Amino acid sequence: MKHTDKKKMKSSLYLNGEERFGLISSKAYALFAPFALKSLYRCAIEDITKMGAKRILEVGAGPGYLSIELAKRLPSSKIYCIDPSEAMKEVGQKNIKRAKLKNVEYLPGSSRHVPINSKFDVVFSTLSFHHWKKKNESLAYLLKFLTNKGALMVYEYDRDGLGAVLSLLVGNHSLSERDVRRLIIDKKFKIDINKRGRIISFRISRRKF
Repeated sequence: MKHTDKKKMKSSLYLNGEERFGLISSKAYALFAPFALKSLYRCAIEDITKMGAKRILEVGAGPGYLSIELAKRLPSSKIYCIDPSEAMKEVGQKNIKRAKLKNVEYLPGSSRHVPINSKFDVVFSTLSFHHWKKKNESLAYLLKFLTNKGALMVYEYDRDGLGAVLSLLVGNHSLSERDVRRLIIDKKFKIDINKRGRIISFRISRRKF
């Protein structure tokens, strides 16, 4: 598998205004995520394991917990994690090494820079999409990496269903159905929206003609 020039893309992994994770915030997130994001993780794992995907890409993988769990459940699949944070990548690589898995790999990258020359059955992101500065541009870019029957899947907290207290805590780290319906994608693709409790997800796949 060929990887693209890492030096060339390293300086442009973040856009101005995108939230950045350093060493301290990455380690704090790694401690927080397994407990606070269980419902998000559960939705993504259930959906992706049902698809029987052989090649999977996680964008904004954070500490890598989701891809590690998928790698355990799908031992014949190859899973790649990418994240623009060097500190988060180091945390994720340590978690993968600790799990002793050979079918998952962590590389530097972002929603605009995929360092792998390959097509994927599933490209997914969990609690990362709301950080993307140019969402439509990123979606158009990532859709190029899908196989013909592949799907791009995004999981976020549903802003419309959070309630007053949670809205104050995570309102900026969420997504509404209206936000999804305003996205602009190529007419060859369709968007399906799903809501489960406080979770909203959407799936982009090719239309059948």
